[in-house]
Amino acid sequence: QIDADTLVERGVLVAGDPESCLKAISIHEEAGADELQFLMSTETIAHEQAMSSIEMFGKYIIPELKKKAARR
Repeated sequence: QIDADTLVERGVLVAGDPESCLKAISIHEEAGADELQFLMSTETIAHEQAMSSIEMFGKYIIPELKKKAARR
């Protein structure tokens, strides 16, 4: 078994700050993934934390992915 922190470091899980999320997304892209599904662990964290994560994803991750797509 591998702990969640190791999975994040290896890019298997997309989690953490925007930079590590973008790095993990890139790892999946390089492996050939063209779609990812993102889930929030709403059973294990407070609603406010889940909403904050969603807001940060929209503010930092989505714009970077749009920029990258526009360069293609």
